[in-house]
Amino acid sequence: MIKKFYILLIATVLHQNVIAQFSEDEFRTYSYDVINNVYQYFIDYDYAKAYQLIVSWQTQYELLPEAKKASLIIFAQDNAYDLAKYYALTGYPEHAIQQLEVAIERGYRNYYKLKGDVNFNSLYEYEDFVYLLDNLQKVGDNLFILGTTPEYSSYNSNLPNFTYQNNYAAPLHQLRQHYKLDSIAGNGNEETQIINLMRWVHHTVKHDGFKVSPSEQNALNFLQLSKQNGNPLNCHAMAILLNDVYLAMGMESRYITCFPKDSADWEYHVVNAVYSKMNKKWLYMDPTNAAYVMDGKGQLLGLSEIREHLINKRVLILNPDANWNQTYTRTETEYLWNYMAKNMYWFECPLNSEFDYETEKQNTTKTYIRLYPQGYVNNIYLKNETYYTNNESEFWAAPKKLLSDNSN
Repeated sequence: MIKKFYILLIATVLHQNVIAQFSEDEFRTYSYDVINNVYQYFIDYDYAKAYQLIVSWQTQYELLPEAKKASLIIFAQDNAYDLAKYYALTGYPEHAIQQLEVAIERGYRNYYKLKGDVNFNSLYEYEDFVYLLDNLQKVGDNLFILGTTPEYSSYNSNLPNFTYQNNYAAPLHQLRQHYKLDSIAGNGNEETQIINLMRWVHHTVKHDGFKVSPSEQNALNFLQLSKQNGNPLNCHAMAILLNDVYLAMGMESRYITCFPKDSADWEYHVVNAVYSKMNKKWLYMDPTNAAYVMDGKGQLLGLSEIREHLINKRVLILNPDANWNQTYTRTETEYLWNYMAKNMYWFECPLNSEFDYETEKQNTTKTYIRLYPQGYVNNIYLKNETYYTNNESEFWAAPKKLLSDNSN
């Protein structure tokens, strides 16, 4: 059933000044509702109602201020895709191809979805569609893009050493004691403790990818806000929270921002790399999706190993309970071979892994390290001080130094 909010927007579609007053969150809620209803109409073969809803949304979107339109562009991509589907199903192939071009111009990149969508089967006899699909593969086939990535180099960039805050630091000690992290970690081996702590963060705080991080970016503040008002966190804040938890338990950990090749693609992801002394390597943990990854023998893997397995199309196993907000199950195909394959082109993390590092403070300089493939540079999201390397051995070096406790 269409929500009351949708009905309100329909009633006010011709009044630009009213439409423009809706907040981004309100329009986003409405957009999700439209997407779900259009999807159901297609299932019911009610193409007329699907078309009416698609065109109505598009009309309302065009009435928004440019800033709001830009922040909601992902819905405009889906809208053009759905309109193309309508045209393909109702016998207007030229219009369908034209709308797919519009979707791609707006940033649509899901090559596998389009290639596997049977609603567009009738378009394969048209050269323009085949040409469009071939070009989309070059920017939207994430495995193809990752598989053609230049190799890393062995050149020594002389990076400064990564540091990891000692768990005797006052806020980390407070975090460990107040939230009884030892009890949460349990008495199992190191791997089990690492996974238990990740799952606790996942179950304690909800995720919202559109949520702006609180200004005070540390685990104690995040957990307090969540307890007070159910405040959700984006993936960056989720990874900071888990990083603080691992540091509090005396584990060397980093939060790693995983970026796609396309600098116009705003959808990156942030996960954790925690060092396993038992395995003598970094392990991949994703608190947003309660995810960890294994090879064909069930051995836990790190980011660099997962990336290598994806490039070489080797067996990867995602833990069966990986999920988003306990409502949506993650699968290997969707999560690893599509989403993370896209977001493993290059990486960034802070030089110093410590409590409250991302909180803005006067007269402080934050330092970040970026790992690029050879011949690739991306200056997006540049921060205070940034080092670059093409040497993955430097970037994934085993921990060498603990940051002394200078906290009050």
